[in-house]
Amino acid sequence: MSFRHHIDDFMRGRIIGKIEEGRKITDVVREFDIAYSVVSRLWKSFKTTGMCSRRHGGGRESRSPGKTVARRLRGGRLYARRSVVCVPLTRQHRTARLQWFREHHNWTEQDWACVLFSDESRFSLSSDCRRQLIWHESGTAYRPENIQEKDRYPTCSIMVWAGIMINGRTRLHVVANGTMTGQRYMDEVLLPHVRLFRGAVGDKFVFTDDNATCHRTLAVQDCLDSEGIQRLVWSARSPDLNPIENVWDVLGRQVAGRNYPPTNKNTLIRALTEEWDKLPQQLLDNVVQRSRFKSDRTSVENDQHSERPQTAQKAAVVEKVENLIMKDRCLTLRETLEQVQISTGTAHAVLYDPEQSGCEIRSKNSVGRTERTPSYRPYVRLT
Repeated sequence: MSFRHHIDDFMRGRIIGKIEEGRKITDVVREFDIAYSVVSRLWKSFKTTGMCSRRHGGGRESRSPGKTVARRLRGGRLYARRSVVCVPLTRQHRTARLQWFREHHNWTEQDWACVLFSDESRFSLSSDCRRQLIWHESGTAYRPENIQEKDRYPTCSIMVWAGIMINGRTRLHVVANGTMTGQRYMDEVLLPHVRLFRGAVGDKFVFTDDNATCHRTLAVQDCLDSEGIQRLVWSARSPDLNPIENVWDVLGRQVAGRNYPPTNKNTLIRALTEEWDKLPQQLLDNVVQRSRFKSDRTSVENDQHSERPQTAQKAAVVEKVENLIMKDRCLTLRETLEQVQISTGTAHAVLYDPEQSGCEIRSKNSVGRTERTPSYRPYVRLT
């Protein structure tokens, strides 16, 4: 015999009325064909609360599932991403970086092709890369084959030095038994490696290293001067501008992804040397070329934070705008940018100086009305 387990509020009132009349619960169950447990719970609830209707929302507090929240956020173009990490920069650092960019933003690809970018890096047996993913079935996360052992404090690590440039690279040098000092820097890096590149490239050769203490000793500077090696002055706290930093990241992932990862110091050195030699030269060339464009972009970003008046980043574009305005003094801003082939998102501002050019520019607002703006000197700042 089947019983009903779900009843509406009207049926609840009838059941409570029958029981209040003196009917037994078993008789009410037979009459309405309802389960005994349902009638019993209803009567107990009525004696406790005095209500026969069902209370809505009286169970566990409902929460939005994580997937629903993530879907709503993605619908609003919000995504979970790791925050960008950068070194803290003071106003003096920003000013120095901006000055460095202004001095080098006109360098051509041929100029950067003569620059040797160098740096040291330290590698350990325990990989710290959190981007390496594995595939495993549900519930097998703690199986031995799915667990990666990692020491909190690396017990074995080595320091290496290398240099890259367009169409060339140095051999990977291992700094054995200790840290790099000024004397070791001359004996193990400058004389056996950098001097060879200076002789191959010629007088246009430029050497780049960071501002580490061992690189800035008087003995190192005297060695560079005696060998005729020109050093590119590097702005402080600017590791993001050295393209070899990206190469170290690639090299570390290549070593960690080997079929037989290194297990001791000797195998680590062998793995680093082999993977360094396997890196395609095209990869190194692309890294150097991308860093050149990044320098132009970062100079604009530093100009925004330097709290200085905006300066022209592209003199050629400014000259084109001046010539265009001299031909037609009633151009709108959009028409000017289209003829110079600059998008409105690229051009940050166009101004004119009445004392020198006497030009005027008209801008149209959203309703199509033409207004006159003050005359200033043509001035374009690219973003």
